[in-house]
Amino acid sequence: MHNTCRANAFFGLALLQGHTNTVHAIAISFYGQFIANASSDCTVRLWSVRTYQAVSPLFEHADELYCVTFSPDRKHVACGGKYIKVYLSDIQPYTKREADIRGPPDAVTSVCWSRNGEQMFSGCRDGTIRVWSSVSGVQLALLQGHTNTVHAIAISFDGQFIASASSDCTVRLWSVRTYQAVSPPFEHADELYCVTFSPDRKRVACGGKDTKVYLWD
Repeated sequence: MHNTCRANAFFGLALLQGHTNTVHAIAISFYGQFIANASSDCTVRLWSVRTYQAVSPLFEHADELYCVTFSPDRKHVACGGKYIKVYLSDIQPYTKREADIRGPPDAVTSVCWSRNGEQMFSGCRDGTIRVWSSVSGVQLALLQGHTNTVHAIAISFDGQFIASASSDCTVRLWSVRTYQAVSPPFEHADELYCVTFSPDRKRVACGGKDTKVYLWD
C-alpha cells in the first residue's frame, strides 16, 4: 500500500560554495556534526554543520563522483563514480588514507554502509547491487533484479534490510543477512531517484521523476 505527498517550501540558512560543477550527493555523519558532498568536479568536500565552513582539504579523484556516505563510526568516507574509493579519514585531526574497492563493470551511482561498518553496498548503472567487505575490499555478494540504474540505497535503522530505488521504476527490499529479496518489487509509473526507511522500519519512502513522494507500508 502506498500514499503520496508533497513537501512544503523550505528557506535557506546558508550558502556553501567551493565546488565548480554539479553536486550529485550530500551525506550527514551519524552524529550530525559534518556533511560530505560529492561532485562532478571530481572532489568530495567535508563541512561543519555548526559553522557551515569546510573542515578538511579536498578529497580529489580522477573522475566525476555520484555518491558519498559516512561510516557509522564517522571515521571513514566512501564515495563512488567509475569505482568506489574509500577515504579512511580521521575527522579530528583531518588525515586520510585511500583504499580502492574495484570491481563494478559500470559506474557506481549509490553507496551505503552496514550498521556495523563491516560491509558496504554499491548500486551501479548496470542495475546490480554489490556487497563488499569494508575491511578487505573483497566482493561478498551480487544482488540482481533491477534492470536499470540503481540511483539510491538505504539501510533500515535496525540494519536488517536495504532498500534500492532504480530507473526501472521499482523499489526493491533485500535481506542484509541472506542477500535475497524479501518482497515483490514496489512498482511505480516513473523513474525513482531516492529511497529511505522510517525509523520504526514500517515504511519506505521514495521519490523520483514524477515529483511525488511515495510512502509504502
